[in-house]
Amino acid sequence: TTAASQFTFNVNLKLAINPTDSWISGGGWIVDSSNHANLAINAKCSSDGTTKGNMLYHYTENGFDWTIKADSWTGFYIASDNSYAVLQGKADVQKVDSTGQVVWSANNYQITLEVTSGASDALHLRVLDDSVALFHQAGSGIAEELQGGQITIHS
Repeated sequence: TTAASQFTFNVNLKLAINPTDSWISGGGWIVDSSNHANLAINAKCSSDGTTKGNMLYHYTENGFDWTIKADSWTGFYIASDNSYAVLQGKADVQKVDSTGQVVWSANNYQITLEVTSGASDALHLRVLDDSVALFHQAGSGIAEELQGGQITIHS
């Protein structure tokens, strides 16, 4: 099984915290909705089981800029070989028009971010709205390889 084939999603997934003083850092860009999209991540799971950090994902769709920002984490997992990690949490979402005006926003959307780190770093991001319906997905159900940048999984 390759790391990329591990990308699956289950709405009812309950991740156990992997309390190993592990963290994920990095960033880069992928193609999302036929446009350039950026990711920045820095999240750490302390040995006491708490996860802290931020994730910022920015993409453009239908002439609007969208920002997904997470800083509240509910699940964290890192594979023992540091090749694969999953973060789950809550995110704020903003839609901004061409003048820079926020035209829509929402809070507490559920996110799951899966990343691979290795020869080719990749990500899969799913965002569910407050009714648990799919709001946005980057990677279309599979890992989307970074076109630039690097994601590092540390333990």
